Amino acid sequence: MRYELLIIPLAFLAACGTPQENCISSATLNVRLLTSEIEGQKQLIAQGSYWKDAEEEYTLGVSCDDPRAIKYTESSLCYRREVSVFPVQVRINEADERAKLAALQAKLLRAQTSAKEEVSRCQAYYPEG
Repeated sequence: MRYELLIIPLAFLAACGTPQENCISSATLNVRLLTSEIEGQKQLIAQGSYWKDAEEEYTLGVSCDDPRAIKYTESSLCYRREVSVFPVQVRINEADERAKLAALQAKLLRAQTSAKEEVSRCQAYYPEG
């Protein structure tokens, strides 16, 4: 019974990876993030636009019993302000987005060089086998 209690945590620790794998994963994180961001940027350029939420405020006549009601001055009428949220398609500035893509690609090259050095250090510091 006691052995089973010891085996369960050890199984979870083994699933976490070796120290070398953890080190390499950490060393290459920036490369993976930049690669993902570049893919998103390429998709944005290919689509030529993106969707964002826009808000429009409007006034709605309501019963004065409504707890959110605002009373008109010197009147028995009440109103409430509401906000409507709806999607709006926004065109991109392709030149700006391509410049961002080029900057990300240059940043990725620097990150890859740095990651290669860090991976070599991980392999030297945590030899497997």
